[in-house]
Amino acid sequence: MRSRIHLKSLILTLTIFVVIGTIGSSLLFSILNRIAVKQGENYLNAHTLQHKEEIIQILENAGRVTNSYSENPEFKDFIFNESDPVLKAKAFEKLNKYMLISNSEGWFIAIKNSDNYYFNNISNDFQGSELNRKLFIGNFDDSWFYSSSLDESDKNKNKIKNNYTIRIDQERMTNKKKVWISKNIIVNNKIEAVFGCSFDYSKLTDNFLKDSDNNLETFIVLKDGSIVANKDLQMMNNHIDYLYFEERKNIFHIYNNSKFKENFQQATETLNNNQNITVNFSIKLKDFNKNQSITTVSLFSVNNLNWYMVSSIGLNNIISDKYKILILLLFGFMGILPLAIQVYFIKLQIIKPINNISAVLNAVKHGELSHRVEIIKNRDDEMSSLIFEFNNMLDVIENNNKNSSELYSLLSDNMIDVIWLMDKHENILYISPSIVSLSGFSQAEAMIQSIEDRYSQESVKIFTEAILNYIQYRDDHEIHTLKLEQIHKNKSHIWVEINIKLKIDEVHGIRFIGSTRDISKRLEMEHKVETLLSSDTLTGLVNRKLLTNILQETISNMSSNGTFGAIIDINLDDFKKVNEIYGFHIGDKILVKVGKRLLDSVREIDTVARIGGDEFIILIDHIGRDNNISSEIAYLIAEKIKYIINEPYLIENEQKVIHFTCSIGLRIFDSSDNFEQILRESNLAMYRSKHDGRNKITLWA
Repeated sequence: MRSRIHLKSLILTLTIFVVIGTIGSSLLFSILNRIAVKQGENYLNAHTLQHKEEIIQILENAGRVTNSYSENPEFKDFIFNESDPVLKAKAFEKLNKYMLISNSEGWFIAIKNSDNYYFNNISNDFQGSELNRKLFIGNFDDSWFYSSSLDESDKNKNKIKNNYTIRIDQERMTNKKKVWISKNIIVNNKIEAVFGCSFDYSKLTDNFLKDSDNNLETFIVLKDGSIVANKDLQMMNNHIDYLYFEERKNIFHIYNNSKFKENFQQATETLNNNQNITVNFSIKLKDFNKNQSITTVSLFSVNNLNWYMVSSIGLNNIISDKYKILILLLFGFMGILPLAIQVYFIKLQIIKPINNISAVLNAVKHGELSHRVEIIKNRDDEMSSLIFEFNNMLDVIENNNKNSSELYSLLSDNMIDVIWLMDKHENILYISPSIVSLSGFSQAEAMIQSIEDRYSQESVKIFTEAILNYIQYRDDHEIHTLKLEQIHKNKSHIWVEINIKLKIDEVHGIRFIGSTRDISKRLEMEHKVETLLSSDTLTGLVNRKLLTNILQETISNMSSNGTFGAIIDINLDDFKKVNEIYGFHIGDKILVKVGKRLLDSVREIDTVARIGGDEFIILIDHIGRDNNISSEIAYLIAEKIKYIINEPYLIENEQKVIHFTCSIGLRIFDSSDNFEQILRESNLAMYRSKHDGRNKITLWA
């Protein structure tokens, strides 16, 4: 009879298991499909948006600089006077500077009248070349030039909103695929030349196009679906001009599905109205292995360039992995039912002993280690053995706890750091004897101190805020470190480092355990090291390293207030003779006096630095908001400094009066400048003053 009952229970359990598993599988497939689509969108968004801003910033910055430089008079003079070496040198110098400002890897200029093509790259491999090559209208490689230099009346259909043109083409000089920013130079409403800069195609697009997931496909396309770039180079033509793309591969040929084309066109219209978003859609497509699958597609646009970044991923693998895991969980859950039925028959033999063990564990958790589980009489089975071993384990824990308490007391009484225990009301429950050597207060005195008695006013705020955050979030896993000012018994303040951790239990509630360490000597040593690293050892002025940091911060702050600043580069003329005639000890005294005069001649917000030998630099901050007015003010300051330095120097106890002059370079800057370029050009201006006869001021233009 009992075996029949077990058999019926087993059949019923298996039937329920199969029915629920079948229904659950269907529901899971529908749910998992939606989950997989959402995860596909998240995956694609993370991939596509990762490099969006980088591509936009590089190309738009180069385009702005190209538009700005197209009106440069040096270019126009050179175009009509190619044989003039002076005009050519000026034009090449301007083009090299244009290459640096646009952050590009090369420049070119092609002249319509002569068909001459000039070129240089960031490594200056072609510097000094009179002519790189001759353009030829019958050469397919040169077709870009003749299409770009058509008269404006003949090329209305090709006008670009930004005035500059973007194309991707092979660079013959280095045999590399490049992205080109091109701009027509127009004189008297006629196009006389084309110039621009270039970027390495692979560096610009590889981060977007390459990925570690073989299921992910990425493209750069135009609005009509023409493919501009893809990681599979066989899909691309060798010559890809931005304006002429009739022969280019089309993404609609790859995703051969009318629904895809419809969704793609709707997405591009949406992106044209809002270029700061990403558009996602999912459709059924054949993947690249010709298997039918649900595919998620993600698009975003590159502002004003008519480029669209497209990423797609088939969701079969995503769905199958999740599906398998959740199906296993479902069937695993169903497998528990037979076990539950079996447990029901034996619960009377197991539940009571387990309840007894649970009650003792709860008592132990509250610190009551003397409790034991009651031994079951007249029973000799696995449960009885478990209870016996459990009671033995509690005996060992109780003995170890007693020994640990004694060891902890010994350690805390002999540590240099102060160990303390505090409740949530900031009352000290225990503090180790080392508090005496740290603060001068005895243990008894420290135990009754309030938080205001222990720390300075500012440190009280920091400590209290940390305690309140602990109580609010109850984060008992993190150890917080605070740097506070502790009040000594003699009323002095000492800097301490506190490590504090939250401890919560049901008996005592919220408590805090912490340690306090005196760090005054460490902070003093750190301050000395920081002073040595940031100042000139002879004059005490700012050194080159700190000056560079201050200049970078000044440039960054200018972006919010729109002001101009100035760098004054000062070099003492023939100071080497002073050292040779009077000795280095006299020279050092004079350098100290020069530094003192410079400090006295500028405002407190300005910075005076000695960057080596007899060279000094003054950083003038916040001169004004107008470039011309700021230049005039800075020049007046430089004249004042030149006059002050040129005054005679009397060396006390040496009965010597020494005269010398100085050469000064002046560079005005704002938030758009680079700090390295500012320092380099102010130095070049100073050397120009020396070259022009010394004792002069040169403003870098």
